[in-house]
Amino acid sequence: MTVATEVNKVRRAGNGTARTFSFSPLIIHSADELEVTTMVVATGVEMVRARGTGSTSYAVNLTSFPGTGTIDFPTEGGTLLPSTEVVVIRRVLTLKQLTKLESVGGYDPSVQETQFDRFLMTDLQQQEQLDRCLRLPVGSLTTVDVGLPTVLGNASRFLRLNSDEDGFEFVTPTSVEGVLSSATPARVVLSGASAGSSDDVSRADHVHQAAAQDVTAINMFNAATFN
Repeated sequence: MTVATEVNKVRRAGNGTARTFSFSPLIIHSADELEVTTMVVATGVEMVRARGTGSTSYAVNLTSFPGTGTIDFPTEGGTLLPSTEVVVIRRVLTLKQLTKLESVGGYDPSVQETQFDRFLMTDLQQQEQLDRCLRLPVGSLTTVDVGLPTVLGNASRFLRLNSDEDGFEFVTPTSVEGVLSSATPARVVLSGASAGSSDDVSRADHVHQAAAQDVTAINMFNAATFN
C-alpha cells in the first residue's frame, strides 16, 4: 500500500437527515485509529465522541483493513446531526513501533511497507496539529524566545509580547469603570447636544438644548418623564 494523499482530517456538514459520513480518503488499519468530534458552527463548541453503541456514540463501517470507509453518527437512535453542526473525523495513530525485523532469515516486504506507511501517517498527523498552532514568520529572528511563562499563579491574566519584542509575558488587565450618580450633581454646559445612543448613559429620544443647565434639574425631568 502507499500513502497518496496528505489529508489527515475531513470535515462533514450535517443536514438533519444523514447518519452516515464518509472519511475518505483517510486510510486506517483499525477502527481505533479514528477520532470523531462534533462542532457547533456558530459557537465553535466541540465534543469528542466515543466509539460504541447508543445515541451519542459513533460506529465505523469498513469492508477490510487497511482501507477507508464511513462512520455512523449517532450509531443508533438519537438526534441526527443538524445543519448547524459539523463532524470532524481525524486519523490518530498510537505512537508506537511494534514491527521487529530479524537479522537473519526472510521477512515479508509488505510488513516493512506497512510500517513505512504508518511512519508517514504519523508525520501527517503531527503536521495537521502544527498547522493549527501559532507560528512565527519565517523571517523572524532566532533570538525570540517562544517559550511561555509558567501558568501557575497567572489565572485571569493575558499573554502579550514583551517590550523588548524578544519573548512573551503574562500581564494583569487594567479595568476602568465609569460611575453615573445623581447624589452629587454638578452644573455643566450642554450646547445643543445630540441625542444619546446608549441607554446606559443617556436617552436616545431627547436632546438637551440649554446653554447651561443644572444636572439636578435634568435628572428630575428624566425621572418624571421616563420612569
